[in-house]
Amino acid sequence: MDDEIRGCGHGHRGSHGAHGLVVLGGGGAPGGHSCGGWITGAEPVPRYHKLTEFCGEQGLAREREFYQKAIEALEGSQRPRSTRKDVKEDMRIAIIGLPQSGKTTLFDALTGRRDEPGAYAAPGSLHVGVVLVPDARVEALAAILQPKRSTHASLEFVDIGGLFTEEKASPEAVAAMRHADALVKVVRAFESEAVPHRRGSVDPKRDLAEIDGELFVTDLDIIERRVEALRESVRHPTPRQEEERAELALLERCRAQLDRVGALDRLELSDEERKALRGYTFLTQKPAVVVANIGEGQIGQEPPLPPPALALCADIEKELLAFEPEGRKEMMRDLGIGELSAPKVAAAALQAMGLITFFTANEKELRAWLLPRGAAAVEAAGQIHTDLARGFIRAEVVAASDLLALGSLKEVKAHGKLRLEGKDYVVQDGDLLQIRFSV
Repeated sequence: MDDEIRGCGHGHRGSHGAHGLVVLGGGGAPGGHSCGGWITGAEPVPRYHKLTEFCGEQGLAREREFYQKAIEALEGSQRPRSTRKDVKEDMRIAIIGLPQSGKTTLFDALTGRRDEPGAYAAPGSLHVGVVLVPDARVEALAAILQPKRSTHASLEFVDIGGLFTEEKASPEAVAAMRHADALVKVVRAFESEAVPHRRGSVDPKRDLAEIDGELFVTDLDIIERRVEALRESVRHPTPRQEEERAELALLERCRAQLDRVGALDRLELSDEERKALRGYTFLTQKPAVVVANIGEGQIGQEPPLPPPALALCADIEKELLAFEPEGRKEMMRDLGIGELSAPKVAAAALQAMGLITFFTANEKELRAWLLPRGAAAVEAAGQIHTDLARGFIRAEVVAASDLLALGSLKEVKAHGKLRLEGKDYVVQDGDLLQIRFSV
């Protein structure tokens, strides 16, 4: 076994290949995590018949035909990720928006991609970039522990081309959106005579409702098709009859929730029910961040959408990346931009997905990891490597805030701040873990 894994619980993670990579500064205080942004799910969409405001009755019929193809593509598709079972992949976040909303420009601003915005906008095309999550605790802990290298946690952003066009997105694009762990919904708030809005006017609230309506129709179609099949199936005695009856009842609850509020993200579910729905990858159930893409003249003004939505000028922020750090700071001061979008969007995404950060360290590496809030120590061990979870004995735990305050592990131990915890211990944001295991 790799000595990194045996020594402190570090595993190797797959390379990002041709992905873009950008290191972000700022964010977080040495003593604790800073979430410098707001997130939101979509505003509830009206009942199903209200969607005719966007596409009419014939349009809804066309939607059903299209999404049947999307379902078939999803059922036959595989997420383009590492096949290693001992590796925990980055959380994947899909950036979606109506045409000319600036979503690709936002992707460029987040990941540092230098190509022109239209380069990856072909229907069905995907462009992937990895963004390191800013956390000042990584550098502060590294200054104390002196590892040979330090590694931030990371998020994978995906720009999906050709969504929500008049021709409709390809089934592959819809499948890629379903494979995401969360969504960033980009709505246009900037005016441009050179690039007029396809609806004739700029209205972020209307555009957000249209995006939500598209997601609503997608989920509704999948539910109704499955419910129809289950109603027929449960009429006949089969070994799975009781299981299918439970699935039918759950999907009927989902259908009622969609009809009532237009989304599934607030539907109360048990752990067992969440597991049963996981394979459907409903779009309205995914955590979401809403970003209003404003113009340069709107910087510093009242945001076009109320909190928790974010407001930023993706075009200016992409241009800022071409400057050297000192020149960039000066330009940001002149423009009234206090922080670039990447840290804000990353922090908002973590909050939306309910993720916390924990750390592992040895002489070779200090690493930050992401973990669902409320997860146990054995789950954190599995996040690092499956062997650590399988052979879990105990976790040695030190709060990052204690180590930063006391200045050394020796002082941490002297003050009784190092704890031994079992597999059911609920990991806290900022915990420094050393997993003891035997396999």
